[in-house]
Amino acid sequence: MEPCPRCTSGLAPEATVCLMCGAPVWRPEPKLETVAVTPAPVALVLPAPVGPGSVVVNLPPQRTESPGTAVSVAPPPPPRPTVLPAAAPAHRATNPFAVAGGAFAALLVVVVLVVALQAHGAKSGQPSPASGRAAVRLDLRHLAIAEETALTATMRYTTDLAALEGVGYMPMPGAAATVLAGIHGKTGYCLVAARHGLSPWYLYDSKQGGLISTGFASEAAAEQACADRAIASYATLA
Repeated sequence: MEPCPRCTSGLAPEATVCLMCGAPVWRPEPKLETVAVTPAPVALVLPAPVGPGSVVVNLPPQRTESPGTAVSVAPPPPPRPTVLPAAAPAHRATNPFAVAGGAFAALLVVVVLVVALQAHGAKSGQPSPASGRAAVRLDLRHLAIAEETALTATMRYTTDLAALEGVGYMPMPGAAATVLAGIHGKTGYCLVAARHGLSPWYLYDSKQGGLISTGFASEAAAEQACADRAIASYATLA
């Protein structure tokens, strides 16, 4: 308790008159404490530089309070870009001469291919010289078999084409050969042949063991190479 200014009695804190002497007690009014409030700084957001094709959006300035009580205002989301469909390509005019030229080139290629195939077929249909020579040699072997068969049947060799065909001889279709035969009774025979009389000529000699592997330049050269000198003449079979 505070003491009275006149006496020594105590005063209650809320009393304005002394309870003992009745003297008024002056009490100063309580001082109001003044608190200074400093406004928070306002941050200004500068707009970004504008480039070609950019969209400018005006946003309100962002206000930032003191630390601990800062409230940030988020800018609204930027507008979504509008995607426009790509423009259709301009229609190009068709050049009728170019179309006709392309069709003509394709037709020309087809014609060339057909002609080439026909030429190849015609060439492949004709026997090659090598196959013709092989057919001539094979024809001489078949004729030799017929001669041996005729010897078994008649006890002699023959130059009769009908008799040889009667015992199984048939000229080779691809041979197209000139065939001559020379016989020596039942002792032996020589056969010479070539493609239509053209060289080389081939010899089948029964005394030399059969077909001679080498060709001859002429009919006379093939006949002279026969080992049986008793054969004096040759008969044409085909």
